[in-house]
Order: sequence, then structure tokens, then C-alpha cells
Amino acid sequence: EVNTTSLIDNKLIKTLIKYLRFIINLDDELLLEVINYPTRGIGPVKVNTIISIAAEKRISRFEAAKLVDDKHVKKFVELIEGLKESIKVLKPKEFIKYLIETLRYDKVIEKEKNEKLAQLRVEAFCEAIARYECKTSDYKQETLNLLNEMFLENEKKPDEDSTVKLMTIHQAKGLEYPIVIMQGLEEGILP
Repeated sequence: EVNTTSLIDNKLIKTLIKYLRFIINLDDELLLEVINYPTRGIGPVKVNTIISIAAEKRISRFEAAKLVDDKHVKKFVELIEGLKESIKVLKPKEFIKYLIETLRYDKVIEKEKNEKLAQLRVEAFCEAIARYECKTSDYKQETLNLLNEMFLENEKKPDEDSTVKLMTIHQAKGLEYPIVIMQGLEEGILP
């Protein structure tokens, strides 16, 4: 069985997941992370133009990208719109393979220090997605459910030392903590 924890910690896989999440939600912050990866000629000047238009017109950054008159940005918008249509009809495992082909991920993998290992990780990610069977015909929602399940499955439990403990003053009496915050304490309420 594939260990999805080690996969999700890998940059190549994180990028594929960011694309999946962006295609589903068109999140403004994710746009900044996927717009020029793999490199497609959209530099900081064009990205700042998109951000400015979005702020000025009070629209999403993806909608702002549609208004930018640049062939590279237009190609990116067309790519995302095409992927948005594909995700509606392809099962998650089919869509991820289509995404990898569309992004020309083979070129990205070739640039990795350990090309063979990178290829194996991407294949393992495809296998991990193939483990999930579609339960509905809404493949877009199914892909979102898959991503949520993968992240929840790998969520780390917080360290005991880094958690906040809530208790009454009576319970805390006699215990030693480096920091104690007493909410809503006003003069005259606590003897």
C-alpha cells in the first residue's frame, strides 16, 4: 500500500494537489502558486498586474487574469478552463493522468535531481488516487472528497506541549504552567 504521507510531503505531488484544489475552487492564493509552474512565461510583473486588477475591480484573481492582455496569461486561463471542464467528466484517477499530461509534467520530472525517484513518486500518487472508487457521477466533488480524505488521513496530531489547556481556576490551583491567561477577569470579580 502506498504511503500517502511521504507523497504529500513531496514538491511534485504538492504541486499536483495545488492544481487539483485550484481547479475545483479557483482560490486566489493557489493561483499565485500554480500560475507559473511549470514555467510558462508569467513573471512577477504580470502576476502583480493580475493582483492589481482583482483588487481594483473587486473580482477574483482568476477573473482578473481573464482581463490581462498577455498571450501567456491567456494560455493559462484556457488551460484552467479546459481542466475545469475535464474534471466534471473524468474519474479522479483518469483526471490526474490527464492533468499530468496536460501540464507536460514529464518535462518537470526530467529536471529533478533523481529523475527515476520523481517518476516513481508521481506514479505512486496516481496509484493512491486509483484506490479511491467513485461513489457518484459528480467527479469534481469526488476529487474534492478524495483530497480531503488524503489530507485528513495524514493530519498530524498536535504535540501535547504545544496545545492550549482550558480549565477552571479551581482546577488550575496548585498546578504550574509557564503562561496562564485568565479570560474576562475584571477587578472585583475574583477574590
